[in-house]
Amino acid sequence: ACVFILALCGCKAEEETKPKIKARVNTFSMRIDGKEWSPHQPQPPDDSCGNNFSGMYGFLTTNRSIPMSTFYASNAPREQRGNFIEIRVMDVSKTGVYTLDGNRSDYFSSNAFFGLRLRPDEEPTVYANDPRRRPFVVSIEEIKFEPYSAIPGMKGRFAGVLYNEQNPTDSIVITDGVFRFKKLGADHCGYE
Repeated sequence: ACVFILALCGCKAEEETKPKIKARVNTFSMRIDGKEWSPHQPQPPDDSCGNNFSGMYGFLTTNRSIPMSTFYASNAPREQRGNFIEIRVMDVSKTGVYTLDGNRSDYFSSNAFFGLRLRPDEEPTVYANDPRRRPFVVSIEEIKFEPYSAIPGMKGRFAGVLYNEQNPTDSIVITDGVFRFKKLGADHCGYE
């Protein structure tokens, strides 16, 4: 009986020392006018955990504390200028559908905008949501706190129409937008 107990203890010690594997835990993708669009993703041996997208969660404090989530993604490496999207959702305290009813010049409003560059050296053409027209919608499907974290991870979808700020007859349609931030910030790997 004594040998059996020692064998079990030995097995348990081996399991505890098994190395954890670093794996990608965050995702972000969408379609623009029917074409797939995803953030820049370095390939090994570069930092494959440092994709050019991020999720942030915080609070704006005016006369009350307002929870705010911001998602950003670019299709160029961090040191370069490319196409980018930023989505800000205000008052996110529970799962549900959030209609972005603000504009990008108002920092305290829910909004989305996409910057389109045909060449890296030019200023972007900006497409933004217009609450007076077809809505841009974000569905927060999960808000989950990971162990040892005061900042929640989030999972959800987004879609809508963004309008050219200089030419309102020009627009882009974003569909199939999906994000999963198990870990907020720009490092997209965790240990499993």
